Amino acid sequence: MNTTQSAIHVPQLPEIDRNRCNGCGLCVALCPTHAVAVRDGYAVIVNADACNFCPLCESYCPTGAIGRPFTITFCSATTT
Repeated sequence: MNTTQSAIHVPQLPEIDRNRCNGCGLCVALCPTHAVAVRDGYAVIVNADACNFCPLCESYCPTGAIGRPFTITFCSATTT
């Protein structure tokens, strides 16, 4: 019997540190996909499928409460 294993990709969403979040809403205003909202005084990811992993929420958070648990590295094409 042949079995095929397939990997399931689970995206890692931005992490929000509730101890640092002041609920200012800047991330909500900047999010181009409306994936984040402020609920009960803290930023939360409310639409995980919409998050496109752009750096806006992380880059502009005044308290550094939002971070992506990964690094995106772009490589330049080389010609030979």
